[in-house]
Amino acid sequence: MMPEWLKEDGSFTDDWLEKAGIPEDMRDYAKGAKDIKSLVQRGHDTQREFHARVKIPDDEEGKRGVLQEHFQDVLDADAKAMQKKREADAEAARKQQAKDAAAEAEKLTADRQKKVKTLLGGEDGKDFDKNMEHARRAMRSDRMPQMVKDALAAAVDAESFDKVSDDQIREVLGRDPMMAVLAQSYGEMLADGRLQSDDGHHGGGKKGDHVPMQPDCPQVYIGLPAGDPNREYFEKQGWDMSGSVPVKK
Repeated sequence: MMPEWLKEDGSFTDDWLEKAGIPEDMRDYAKGAKDIKSLVQRGHDTQREFHARVKIPDDEEGKRGVLQEHFQDVLDADAKAMQKKREADAEAARKQQAKDAAAEAEKLTADRQKKVKTLLGGEDGKDFDKNMEHARRAMRSDRMPQMVKDALAAAVDAESFDKVSDDQIREVLGRDPMMAVLAQSYGEMLADGRLQSDDGHHGGGKKGDHVPMQPDCPQVYIGLPAGDPNREYFEKQGWDMSGSVPVKK
């Protein structure tokens, strides 16, 4: 069936633009076309005229010059679109990376908390509360090295260790297996009298005696200045702590 805007001889009706539904912004191009052939001819002539006006050079620099002269707005829009896409892709990648890092950190914390539960709880987990309390008391002990206390304070963004609450101590020990085990072992020595504390829980030994965190490892304390209690402890035990390695006198 022939459309109503096309005559039997193949020419257009006078109101063919409206009847054919040609958009307003395209009608100037189609005006004057009497039939299909003239419409195609119009397109052909327009293209030929364009190529006649715009000579595309063979060299790359010349091609870029033509593009910039006639299509700079298109190039700018394309460049903006590409930049916007790169920024969107980078932001999406950043968010995904942050999400993955958060998930990994959460998993690591959970794994460490589980490890602390196992280390301090024993096989049946019943000793956890007791050992955690030993560890907490050890952190409050005047015998605990200050650097350990400072590390714990830094973990909770406290100004100094004396600003750290007992709950914060338990929080840090609960997620740091190494610190928890060290503090718990130190706490056991306080509990059975091998060390004494200034928090009201005194064991054996006399006030003022110093015992390093690792009393069997003088090499750990090499390099400490004269007068340091750890260095003095080993010197009293017969070690020369002045060199690069400890030497038994």
